[in-house]
Amino acid sequence: MLFIHNETRFNPHPMSHPIRPIHLLPLLVLLTSCGLHHVPLDPANLTPMTSANTPSLTRAADGTRSAQFRPTLTGRTATFPYNSLYWTFARLPVIESDAGDLVLLDTGMDAPAHITLDLARDLKLPSHLGQPFDFARADSLDLQTVTARDLPATIDRHQWVYQLFGLPLHRSRGWTLGLPLLRQTRYLSFDNPRKRVTLGFENFEPANPADWTSYPLTIHNNAPFVELPLAGQTIKLLADSAGGPHLILNPAQWELLKPHVEIRSHTTSSYPTWTGLQPVDVYTLRHLPLGPLHLYDEPVWVRKGESLESLPLLGLGLLEHHTTVYDFSAHLLWIRTVPARP
Repeated sequence: MLFIHNETRFNPHPMSHPIRPIHLLPLLVLLTSCGLHHVPLDPANLTPMTSANTPSLTRAADGTRSAQFRPTLTGRTATFPYNSLYWTFARLPVIESDAGDLVLLDTGMDAPAHITLDLARDLKLPSHLGQPFDFARADSLDLQTVTARDLPATIDRHQWVYQLFGLPLHRSRGWTLGLPLLRQTRYLSFDNPRKRVTLGFENFEPANPADWTSYPLTIHNNAPFVELPLAGQTIKLLADSAGGPHLILNPAQWELLKPHVEIRSHTTSSYPTWTGLQPVDVYTLRHLPLGPLHLYDEPVWVRKGESLESLPLLGLGLLEHHTTVYDFSAHLLWIRTVPARP
């Protein structure tokens, strides 16, 4: 048994909140799920975690091992382009580390970091498989002028693979940074029209305040929530930067919204989660007011059957034509109501 001590209150069982590391395979949005496979990864050749490669690892008299981590994200304000594949097909803010590895910025994840097993193996990160959970330790992850340090990263032993005629076309592989790290910035600015994100280490000041609207951003159990007026109804949503291309609701929220919108079409689909594919009803709405914004022909995903995730999600896709700012210092979610030119 290995016990983890973490000053950012790292939850070793983050399944209460949706976690989509690089696993939200972007091609799923364009293609059907018939070629999508959740493939186990071989844990052989992982670098075992020892006191030599993990200085904080100690062993008690009864043989119990424990480790303590202090994950930090520090540096100077930096702007990164979105990875075009993941943004185009899944509206996910994926950037690249200095080493060229993919990094998903996921405010909906309540762990500091996450890594796919194959990358942890190739980077030779000290790794532990077993109780209380699988994780690797990284000394640092460099992102231009920003550095994440002393990272305990949960390991995913599975990988989403899209296959065509039995041949793999795309494999999920990379890092995910979650809210315990991301909220150590002063703000995150997702400039969706220009397909870039800024990690800000000074206070956010909108250049033209009249062009913006803001809503209180509350954080509970390392999850950010916002209440938004949708079609005149106030709906509480997880402000999840990795929430994908569309608004995702549970049936209860949909029943609240349904009488106030006009449905243009209805179909069914599914999207990948941590543990498998989540079936959804897809309702395309003729008009969806969001505060001062007016969205047209907007699909809404409503979970059906057994829910693999528990919270309604506001991803970046709903606001793909608007800059969205997570202002952690002022506890606000800003939305630029005047679309910027790409």
